[in-house]
Amino acid sequence: MQKQVLLIILILIAPGCISDDDLSPVINLGDNPYISELESSNVTFNISIGSDLESATDNFSLTINLNHIDAPAHADNLREHVLAGNYDMSYFHRVIDDFMVQGGDFDKNDGSGGYAAKWFGVCNGVRNISIEDCPNQADWNVPDEANNGLTHLPCTISMAKTSMPDSGGSQFFLMPGDITQHSWLDGVHTVFGVITHGCEHVTKISEVSTGTYDRPNTPVIIRNATLGVFNHTPVDVEQPVDEIEEEQIVYNYSNVTFEIYHGDSLENSTANYSITIKLNHTAAPLHVDNFRKHVIAGNYNMVELHRVMDDFMIQGGDFENNNGSGGYAADWYGVCNGNRSIEQSNCTSQQDWNVPDEADNGLQHFACMVSMAKTSQPDSAGSQFFLIPDDITHLYWLDDVHTVFGEITSGCEHVTEISQVETGENDRPVVSVVIHNATAND
Repeated sequence: MQKQVLLIILILIAPGCISDDDLSPVINLGDNPYISELESSNVTFNISIGSDLESATDNFSLTINLNHIDAPAHADNLREHVLAGNYDMSYFHRVIDDFMVQGGDFDKNDGSGGYAAKWFGVCNGVRNISIEDCPNQADWNVPDEANNGLTHLPCTISMAKTSMPDSGGSQFFLMPGDITQHSWLDGVHTVFGVITHGCEHVTKISEVSTGTYDRPNTPVIIRNATLGVFNHTPVDVEQPVDEIEEEQIVYNYSNVTFEIYHGDSLENSTANYSITIKLNHTAAPLHVDNFRKHVIAGNYNMVELHRVMDDFMIQGGDFENNNGSGGYAADWYGVCNGNRSIEQSNCTSQQDWNVPDEADNGLQHFACMVSMAKTSQPDSAGSQFFLIPDDITHLYWLDDVHTVFGEITSGCEHVTEISQVETGENDRPVVSVVIHNATAND
């Protein structure tokens, strides 16, 4: 029998009709003590509005900080679903302006499906049943943790369920930034995290046109969901999101700057550019380390951007041959000619060293990003990279193949200008475009 997993929306529509029985307390956590091995972690949702990625009218990225201390079962459950890829290409099937956006039904995509990602001791809303007596995962639930002190403030995430206790599975709802507090849901639905980045996108999604059952007329889709970095302590849900300090999210960054000229020489250049790239050490630690070491060694100085394609990218970093055929890793990263099973002692020539792929890190090929060039073979990157101009939307076919490891924070308009220069054979600029100096900063 289908079970429609909904918020207790009747409370919103006709709060005077709700009896005390409808708001009966959930079972105390002590009845089912679940302890997570984590304290805090992050997940990222990459979202599109449109029937498919190619025709999407909007693309958003949300980061959610999960509270494994106050809602250990719910936080672990969401992470496990993300890790399994269950939310990838699932829909926000229910959207109500000034209230919430609901998704996570990877089973049916209509609010009637979903189940717990692992065994939490609850079967069809009943506790104290052994897993042997509940072998079908479609019957598994997450025990309520609604009395954890976390409340339904703006930019929080909470668990969707039926009106019965302990009926959560995989569905969740996000509170937009323009509400105050959904106090009638406190102590009923379990809040288990806070949106630390992109809550304005949740607000925008909550305002889309909807039809029957509050379903968006144009699909709102989670393209993919990825795990982020661990935190030492959860972000304070009571704290306004715009006051959350970046160091609480524990992303590590550094910067490099390219000074570039367009001309036969610096003295005869027709244009000069400065571009700053913020490197993401957390998402792509090996690629960033490799890139910085090349910069510090001076390997990119006087190196040409040898391949330029309008509406696509500009490529450089071949300090060896300046034509796209050369370059190698700046240090030993455990890969020799694309092979991870070779010891360094058996790969003594640095020209054979590569950087292992980190393409599944959740970063994508949007405008103004930097990614690693390589051959069609896995783990074949060396020193070459490419920069994405600001007049494209998303080079989605490169996602999970090439490793994005940073973003252009200053001068992306120059990348776009360079992408439009006249080119000849092999997409090489007719007039040279040269990195005459590259510097690394903390």
